[in-house]
Amino acid sequence: MTFIKLESLESIPEERRLSYQDLAISIFTVNQPKESKNLTRSECTYCETMIADWSTICPSCNVKFPICVASGKPIMDANQQWTCSRCKHNCLRVELVSFNNCPLCHHPISS
Repeated sequence: MTFIKLESLESIPEERRLSYQDLAISIFTVNQPKESKNLTRSECTYCETMIADWSTICPSCNVKFPICVASGKPIMDANQQWTCSRCKHNCLRVELVSFNNCPLCHHPISS
């Protein structure tokens, strides 16, 4: 995700953008993502379809779930969601126990 953002910055020269692309390719060809065999599943809160716990969109009803900036997991229950007052990004409340500041923008977490 970070490489995609770096490669899309308009403020950097084309040469640097290409070097980011080359670096991303070299990293991810050597260290390919591994899919876990023990995938856990969660129930879509809208249509009750069982979906992979990393899925951000329900394949049955196409509902998009916000993403937790601390864990990368989808937030399927709005009651479990905390939203930063500064950057407006979301986080699972259970992930916040180890943070005093927003995991993304570092703004202090208010109660």
